[in-house]
Amino acid sequence: MRIGSTYAAAVALPGVIAAFTAALTTHAHHSQAPFFDQSRDVEIEGVVQRFDYRNPHAILYVEVARSDGGVDVWSLQFASLAVLMRAGITADVVQPGDRIKAIGHPAWNAESFGMAGVAITTEDGREFVDPLRDGDFTPAAER
Repeated sequence: MRIGSTYAAAVALPGVIAAFTAALTTHAHHSQAPFFDQSRDVEIEGVVQRFDYRNPHAILYVEVARSDGGVDVWSLQFASLAVLMRAGITADVVQPGDRIKAIGHPAWNAESFGMAGVAITTEDGREFVDPLRDGDFTPAAER
């Protein structure tokens, strides 16, 4: 028995649609645009409060001193653990109490003190760059 091309297309079409929909959903999940302003950058300096090295995204919390003597806690969102590990970024690259500098794209909501972390530099000069964001950041001084 020979299967006609119309029947084959009718059977294959739902699979093609499902694959296309899954690809769009995956891409949308990983988009930073709804949360972070990738056209701007922020540079902060502060003390590591904690590093939540977990999926789906690692988050680094940094205490940043304000000019009035207060402290803001910034949260820097990084890639998944698999991506960070391949780049050599492990849970022990920073410890609570370490002084760091960080560069990233600020959250649209400025009151949240959040950013998509691009790079951190430790006090001893080691630099760690999120491999998913490498190449999409130009320091403000170079613009």
